[in-house]
Amino acid sequence: MRNHRGILTVLVSAALLGAAVITAALWYYPWLPDPARANRRELIRWLVTRNLEYSPTATCEALARRLEEEFSGEIDWNATASVLTDRQRQRLCENVGLLVGPWMRDKARCYAALPVGERVNYLDRLIDTLQRWRGLDELGTGDASESGLLVTAQRQLDAMQEETGTGGQRQVNEFVQALRARWALRELSRRFESAVGAWLPAP
Repeated sequence: MRNHRGILTVLVSAALLGAAVITAALWYYPWLPDPARANRRELIRWLVTRNLEYSPTATCEALARRLEEEFSGEIDWNATASVLTDRQRQRLCENVGLLVGPWMRDKARCYAALPVGERVNYLDRLIDTLQRWRGLDELGTGDASESGLLVTAQRQLDAMQEETGTGGQRQVNEFVQALRARWALRELSRRFESAVGAWLPAP
């Protein structure tokens, strides 16, 4: 009888220990939803808890698309920073940088499928998104001039153009060239308007 009680005690203890381990695992590694259906809070959880360097490309593309949809307007980066720890802010910046490449490839595919007359507006929306997300640089811990989002985007574009042997290489190159040209034209237009505004007398 005592032997049976001893075995029962061991089994109950093992069961309790197993439950504790599972509970701890769920606490430290919370379940994350399908990124394609994640809401804003869940997207932030993805970005501050998971190292996307080891995530599948399809996952990164889905996250990038949802982030663009969910944060399509102006973003209050100060409010975002106030609820994150330093480590979470750093992880957020690192993960967004990792999403730029898959996002750009997805954009290249979408751009190629558009009618020619709709492509300029598409590029403008993409550039606007990149510039809104530039505020993310302020959350990082490094030199924004060296590790900022726009710098990361430019590096990713360079890498995409240097790739060889891929079936969509021509598609990617056309997209990159069009994006660079539109980006440069917008910047030139902005500087011209600024110069004219400084030259003209105040009303």
